[in-house]
Order: sequence, then structure tokens, then C-alpha cells
Amino acid sequence: RALHQRLRPIEIPVTGGLLGLRVGWTNQTALPDLNTVHRLDDLRRFTLLQGLGWSDVDVFDAAGLRTYTARSESFFRLVDNNRVQLFPRGLSELAAEAVIVQSTAPKTLLDPNLLMAYPFAGFFYVSPKNEPLADAIRRGFEQAMSDGSYQRLLEEVIMTPWLRKNLNLSSRNVLVLNNREAQDVLGAVDPRHWMIPWNDLLEGRISKGAALCEIVELRQLCLPGF
Repeated sequence: RALHQRLRPIEIPVTGGLLGLRVGWTNQTALPDLNTVHRLDDLRRFTLLQGLGWSDVDVFDAAGLRTYTARSESFFRLVDNNRVQLFPRGLSELAAEAVIVQSTAPKTLLDPNLLMAYPFAGFFYVSPKNEPLADAIRRGFEQAMSDGSYQRLLEEVIMTPWLRKNLNLSSRNVLVLNNREAQDVLGAVDPRHWMIPWNDLLEGRISKGAALCEIVELRQLCLPGF
């Protein structure tokens, strides 16, 4: 909100809303208990991990979830020692972190059961005085979306074979959180620019990952990896 007031936003989500889909790293001993989570209420008995100063903490706090914050160098040590039970991460971050987990955290694995979802986005910002640049960025986005290159880029960079193999989106329970702090800002986004059906999620019409696999823009996530 502060950035929107100080700078000129180009209100097109850079990754179409994929930033708001989160899957968590967990300790293997916590996995049986996490497998019993079907609703947001069930998750409130666990401790989640996030970084110091991350805005996701506000989202979790508002949902009544317990969150422990730490510096990045401690993340996977905390998970591997079972000091926290779930470390939610964005889909685009998981593949790189899997390499770290494999080499440093032998008791840590990707939780296969849950997908946390809350409206979340990154925007480009320019100087309030630089309207020509803002218009150019917007035109570039619009053109890339209309010719299909935007979707292809997201599939190449984020919806990788590793992610498709390990995500198992269709079998996940979806836990939806509100993001009231950013509600006004995100409400200004043209619905055409979201890949994620936030209204259906927030109003409870989607609770299973299989329903997300029916969304044309997300189908690539549900294809078998190799």
C-alpha cells in the first residue's frame, strides 16, 4: 500500500498471481500430523516459519496461525530440527531450495498434502512522473498476454518438470487465506490479468487442487514431470 502511494504502479501481477500459491517444507516426523489438516482451523495447532519482515506474516497472523520468524540462514535448520512444522514457500522457489534441502537437511521434505492460497502479487513500479515508461510496460504486458508469450514464459520459468513432478497439485487440499492488508491494492487489478481464480477460492467454491487443474492457465502444473 505504501509503495502504491509513493510510486506509480503498473497494476498487472508479474506472475499472474502464482506468487500467492504456497507449498511447505516440513520435517518427516511432522508429516503424519500435517496429513490430518483439511481446514484452516486444523493448521492452527502447528507452527509455521517465515522470514523476518516478510509481509506473509501479516496474512498468517490475521488468519490466526502461529508463525515463527527467523533469518534466512536458519530456515532449514529449524525445519530439520522440527522446531517448526511448516515452511510455506512460493511455487517458483521450491526447485532451487530442493537442492539445499538435499545437501543440508536430511529430515526435511516437501509436504504433499497442503496448498496455501492467498491473493498476493508483485508489481512493477516507476516514478510518479514517468507516465511514458508506465504506459510502455503496460503495453508490453498486454501484448505478451495476447500473443501467448507471457504464458509460455511462466510455464518455462516456473512450471518446470521438477515442479510438476513434485507438486502433485491435483491431490492437495487448498487452504485459502484473506490478504486484507493488500485488499484495496489487489482489488484494482483487472480480473483478466489474474491466472488464479481468487473469487472462487475466497468464496469457498474451490477447496481441492484438482479444481485448479481445470484452469487453462494452470494445466501445465498438472502434467506429469520427467
